[in-house]
Amino acid sequence: MRQLRLRLLLLLCLCCAVGTSWGKIAHLLPRPHAVVRAKGHFSLARPILLDDPIHCAQLAAVLSETRCTFSGKAQAAVRVRLDSTLDTFDYPLEGFPAEGYRLRISPQSIDITAATPVGVIRAAQTLRQLAQGSATPRLECLTITDFPAFKVRGFMHDVGRSFIPIDALRRQIDLLSRFKVNVFHWHLTENQAWRLEIKAFPQLTSAASMTRFAGRYYTQAEARALEVYARERGVTIIPEIDMPGHSEAFVRAMGFDMQSARGVAALHTILEEVAAIFPHAPYLHIGADEKRITNPDFLPQMIAKIHALGRKVVVWNPIQGVDLSTLPIDMTQMWSTAGRKIAGKPNIDCRYNYTNHFDVFADLVGIYKSNIYYAPRGNAELAGTISCLWNDRQLSDASAILQQNNFYANVLASAERGWIGGGEAYIEQGGVALPNT
Repeated sequence: MRQLRLRLLLLLCLCCAVGTSWGKIAHLLPRPHAVVRAKGHFSLARPILLDDPIHCAQLAAVLSETRCTFSGKAQAAVRVRLDSTLDTFDYPLEGFPAEGYRLRISPQSIDITAATPVGVIRAAQTLRQLAQGSATPRLECLTITDFPAFKVRGFMHDVGRSFIPIDALRRQIDLLSRFKVNVFHWHLTENQAWRLEIKAFPQLTSAASMTRFAGRYYTQAEARALEVYARERGVTIIPEIDMPGHSEAFVRAMGFDMQSARGVAALHTILEEVAAIFPHAPYLHIGADEKRITNPDFLPQMIAKIHALGRKVVVWNPIQGVDLSTLPIDMTQMWSTAGRKIAGKPNIDCRYNYTNHFDVFADLVGIYKSNIYYAPRGNAELAGTISCLWNDRQLSDASAILQQNNFYANVLASAERGWIGGGEAYIEQGGVALPNT
């Protein structure tokens, strides 16, 4: 509890630097790119017409939270329309639609214009923060024009070394969506345990094969439902089956190594099931770090299999003894200072976002003061960043894991850094916003 108070005190101290130009909306996080205030207020304490042709469930939920009522004959309206010109990126990244939006609040209407339905979700979350930050049931009239600096802004949770109940993961996804984090990287396998049900090989999730939280795993139905839950909130799940390293649980359960002929055959079957469990995952992550590749055909075979399944491949960067530029991978995730972006590929920078590595205070300030791979915004070779939580220490439960790793403060700092971009000047000039919820 004392550590938690100290962390909150640090955030409050940083808040003192918030520029006066943000006034009453200083609690918005991530900070919007542009805000223009206007006179007047939009009252939430009246019937409202919801004109939403895309039927955004998150927008309806946000409006319901404000306790406004819906009526087909109301004079006040919330209107939604799509406009592709709000896509602020000049390069594609498959699986990651544009998220730019414009939120205009006037006395009689709230108008949301977004590049895609995902952009409507981002606008809805801004609307939620505005409503929660108001002491009365009304919203200040203004126009917010907003968009992310980086296409990938994620959080990775290692559930192999630990186990996080599915309800706790849903709450984490709620938080990610609320603060415009768009990726949940699900690290499902480790030396300690294999946490995803594979029907062809039930021994993988047997208690006997696990050294931590024995017998705890996610059923295929739970994993499939979590992907649906995340998609509704604008969050993409990237599942990771680490191979050939971090695979002692696999060896205990199966009796052979991943790089053997039997291992390759088994992994092909496993990848087929994983692709079926996550039908909307554009990428499958195969790890490949911290293990010497003794079978030169191993990675090419895994990559070819994933491509045959219609998915793209993510690997950690670097991989021991492997020149990543020679592999037909689709994205790399830099995990150490030895990682360097691979030309012609989108790369994710995680080198300074390991929330379990450093002092809780140094983590937070370090995230705010760093650039994402030395760039103010993304490009075709720089997808963004993912904050990683590795559960190296065995802790009692999910709440202890979040407290010990300063989860909330660090993930929110990373969320803002990925959304607004910039670098060291941000913390000196603009300060840090503390969310009110």
